[in-house]
Amino acid sequence: MRGRDDIGSTLIDVLVRYAASLHAVESRLMLTSVGDRVREQLDATGTMQLIGEQNIYAAGDYLGESTKQAYDDGRTGVAGNQPSGE
Repeated sequence: MRGRDDIGSTLIDVLVRYAASLHAVESRLMLTSVGDRVREQLDATGTMQLIGEQNIYAAGDYLGESTKQAYDDGRTGVAGNQPSGE
């Protein structure tokens, strides 16, 4: 989402529906490279609460930095949910 200052109500609606769909199958939506203004919009609309603040990654100094962090966190979360012995 790098470089976006406004995401608009249509995208927010899409994110809400997608996050709910993922939650229904015990998955989660992760947003990366989120700027301050977009974070404010997500917070003001309640979307941040639905997605989970821990799943919204601020834009880093380097391109791809927050995406790599989200990827690493996602892999850790998947590994932590594996049954014993797998």
